[in-house]
Amino acid sequence: MRKSFSQPRKLSSRSLDSLSDSGLGLVEILVAILLLAILSVSFLPVLISGLQLAVRTSQNNTATQLVNEQLDLLAGTDSTCSALTTFASEAVPSVTDERGVDYLVDRVAAPCAAVTFPAVVTVQLQVTIDDGSTREIAVDSAFLLREAG
Repeated sequence: MRKSFSQPRKLSSRSLDSLSDSGLGLVEILVAILLLAILSVSFLPVLISGLQLAVRTSQNNTATQLVNEQLDLLAGTDSTCSALTTFASEAVPSVTDERGVDYLVDRVAAPCAAVTFPAVVTVQLQVTIDDGSTREIAVDSAFLLREAG
């Protein structure tokens, strides 16, 4: 059996032009890069607001932790008017986190001298977050007094 070989086809100039345009040119690549840059810039506000929200949430969590520590100290205080007055009048040192944000804790107790015992007195615990825009987190707590003590 004899194999027949066909003559190679001659390419026209038109088919040579189509072969040279088959890849991506510099202009197409630059347009794609430009479109990607525009898309990434449009997402920047979302990213920035997300980071700001994360920072505020972290600060609120730190302030809540400080309030919880103060509530634990209040729970361990004797149920007397003098112990409550001492607790409220003690200065609480400020706390600074790793970002340099200051947290100032303030304790205020309602006067308990003129109440009949047992009585419930309101204690307010307040944490001020000083990060350039001062914010406050406050908690009111009821405290049972058993005696004037």
